[in-house]
Order: sequence, then structure tokens, then C-alpha cells
Amino acid sequence: MPYRRLPPHNPQCQRASGGPERAPTITSPTLNTEYVLSTREQQQLLLSCTTDGEVRQVYWYVNDQFLRAAAANERVFFRPPPGPLKISCADDHGRNTDVLVTIAEM
Repeated sequence: MPYRRLPPHNPQCQRASGGPERAPTITSPTLNTEYVLSTREQQQLLLSCTTDGEVRQVYWYVNDQFLRAAAANERVFFRPPPGPLKISCADDHGRNTDVLVTIAEM
């Protein structure tokens, strides 16, 4: 969808900049959270993020291993292994964000 690009953020402004240099924000899973998943029900973990408007595709990694590419607004589900996980999201502009979580099974 076409849009008009915003002018650069005024460096003298006291508010936080959400300009084009902003990396994706991982909205799920939540940083430093333990997730308990049922093995019997084959529960999966949701991966989702918010990005700047010009981002079309994101790339998900689990423990530095490529998981899959997805549309910027796509919700991705996967079955994680138990233990500590590093979840990373990179956008098609090369910006990256990480969260650390722990997975437990019951």
C-alpha cells in the first residue's frame, strides 16, 4: 500500500524516535518468560513482531538457527525444544532483535 514517507526525526525533540532505524519488536514470546507447554496436546509457541511500515518480510531464528521467513504481520507457530531459547527476528532491512525465554514441558 503506498504511503508518504515521514520526514527525519528532529534530533532536538525530547520524545523517543520511532524512525526508520528501529529494529523489529518481538511481541511474542515475552522476554525472560518461562512457557510451560503440554506435550500431550502438542502445544506450540507463537512468534509475532511489530515492524516499521516499510518492512515486508521478517526472518525468525531459534538459538541462532534459521526457522523460517514470514510476512511482517504474519503470526508463526512452532514446537520449541525444552530449555533456554534465544528467539531472534531480523527484518528485510537487516535490523535484528532477540529475546530469551525458557521452555518447560508437562
